[in-house]
Amino acid sequence: MGKLFFLDATTNIDYRCSASVVVAPNKRTVLTAAHCLFDPSRQVGYVDHFFAPAYVDGNAPYGVWDMAEYIVHDKWVNEGKLHFDYGFMRMTRDDGVHIQDVVGALGFAWNQTNGFIDAMGYPANPPYDGERQKRDFTNSTIVDFANDGGGVLEGWFDEIISDFGGGSSGGPFVRDYNPQNRLGFARGVNSFRIPDRPYVYSAYFDGDAKVGKDFAGESGTGTQTLRASRWAPEGVGPLTTRATTPGTTWCP
Repeated sequence: MGKLFFLDATTNIDYRCSASVVVAPNKRTVLTAAHCLFDPSRQVGYVDHFFAPAYVDGNAPYGVWDMAEYIVHDKWVNEGKLHFDYGFMRMTRDDGVHIQDVVGALGFAWNQTNGFIDAMGYPANPPYDGERQKRDFTNSTIVDFANDGGGVLEGWFDEIISDFGGGSSGGPFVRDYNPQNRLGFARGVNSFRIPDRPYVYSAYFDGDAKVGKDFAGESGTGTQTLRASRWAPEGVGPLTTRATTPGTTWCP
C-alpha cells in the first residue's frame, strides 16, 4: 500500500490519493479509485501519476513508479456511477524493475459477503495529515442503494464505519489482512462519504471489477497502448482505457 500523487493539468493543481499493488501476471498492476484517475463531470483525465509504496513523512523507502496507462469502467467515464469508482494502473520505472517484485502484492477478492476488513489509506482530514499510512479494522456490510440514493448511487456497495477522509481515496479494503507479512486480499477501495453519516463506502467488487483487474494485469512489457476496442465478456460492461496524456480528487 502507498501514496499516489497526480496533477490536474487543466488547473495545474496537485492532488493525493492512496493505492495498492494487486497480484497480476505483469507484476505492475496497482488498484485505486477511479476518481483519482478521471473526472467524469468535466471529462478530464488526471496526469503525471506516480506511486510511492510505504510512503511515510515525505520519504519513499522503495522508490517511486510512474503510471503508464490506466483502466476505468465506461459507466464511470460516461455516467459517473459510483458503483464503478475503481480503476487499475500499469506502472513503469526507468530501470525496468516491476513493482510487485520489490514490494509484493495483495490478492484480489470479488463477490464477497459481510465480514471484517482492514481499510487502509493516507487520510489528510484532522486529526490526520496525510503523511502516514493508517489502518482501520472494521466490519464491512454489503448495502444496496437501489431504493436509497438512486442515480449515481444505484448499485451495491461495501459500507464501513470509519473517520477516513480526503487523501485516503483509493486505499484498499483488505480481507484477511496479516500485519506480520502485510498480505491479504483487496475487496474494495475508499471511495466516498455521505454527509452526516459515519460511513465510508466502496464500490462492490463483482465480475466487472475482476475483468478490469485481469485486463490491467495482462502480461507484457513497455507502455503498450491498451485497445479501447476490448470488451468484457457477455453480461459485463465495457471498459474504457486511457493513456497518461491530458486530459482534486473529491472524496472521501
